[in-house]
Amino acid sequence: KKEVYVQRLNDKVINDIKHYENIKINHSKYAIPHILNISLMNIKPESFVHAMEEHEVYLSTNTACSSGDLSTSVMALYNDKRRATTTIRISLSSVTTIDEINKFLTFFHGEYQKFARLN
Repeated sequence: KKEVYVQRLNDKVINDIKHYENIKINHSKYAIPHILNISLMNIKPESFVHAMEEHEVYLSTNTACSSGDLSTSVMALYNDKRRATTTIRISLSSVTTIDEINKFLTFFHGEYQKFARLN
């Protein structure tokens, strides 16, 4: 039941951001819904993470199995160094609310569009 709820949150985020040409959703059939990994292809992930912190939204720039600035799991999946060095990790849980997801998406879109205009 909790797994289904978290999967719905994950799907909501993906469906809301997948239209951006320079955002890649990184997942395989083995992905768990609690972790959503994306690549912001034209943006430094650290800069984006800091911008989101201004809204009290906390993201991670690397997966737990990464070394340095390269996501080894994304590199293994896609063999794309640029994709593997621009990853952001979004963590979800059964206590994450729809309201929190909606706020996250509002801040995400605003910051993403600011960064996209700079490139």
